[in-house]
Parts: sequence; structure tokens; C-alpha cells
Amino acid sequence: MWKYKSQTLISVMGLAVGFTCFALATLWIVYEMSFDGFYKNAAQMYVIYRPNPNMQSGYGRPTPISLATHLKETFPEVANAVPLSPTSRPTTVTVEDEEQSVFIIQIDSSFFSMFDVKIL
Repeated sequence: MWKYKSQTLISVMGLAVGFTCFALATLWIVYEMSFDGFYKNAAQMYVIYRPNPNMQSGYGRPTPISLATHLKETFPEVANAVPLSPTSRPTTVTVEDEEQSVFIIQIDSSFFSMFDVKIL
């Protein structure tokens, strides 16, 4: 090590950078795997995507609202299904005399039996 000081320094720095990248990647993966994990029965929840050539990934989330009813009636494994219908354009909402431009997601009443959300 003392004979090749510069090579040793480069190797140690490379090893340090590698360990740092590994640690950051592990933290990121743990974060991604815990997304929405705070909901009860989170391991049994799924999101259905449909093909959409306009999206970069090739898939989009909006599905027909009747799909939730069809899934519950057709598949006995499906305990509950919630249709989510996001608006494509912002809607103006007035809150305490202040107008806000927001996107709205329309949901079914079964949303509250799947997600423990408290409305203030």
C-alpha cells in the first residue's frame, strides 16, 4: 500500500463511492417498497392500469368506473374495489374566499371501507 500510494487512494475512494451508492440505492428501494404501506391490508391492494399509448410508460391509470363493479361480481377473490376517476382539467374551488385551481378525483363510497382516511 505504501509503495503505490496513488493507486491505493484511488481504490479506497472508489470503494467508498461504491458503498455510498449502494447505501443510497438500498434506502431508495426500501422507501419505494413502503409506499402506501401504512394502510391496513396494504399487501392486498392493487392498482389496475390499462394500455395507453399517449403515456410515456405505455400504461395509464384511468379505467372505466364500471370495472370495479364487474371485478366484485366476477371474481370472488376481490373483496372490494374502488373506482377512481381523476379529472383531466383543473377545477376552480373556493376555500375561505380564496380561489384555488385543483384537480379532483371522483371516488365511490367503498373508498372509505378500504382506506382509513379521516376527513377534517
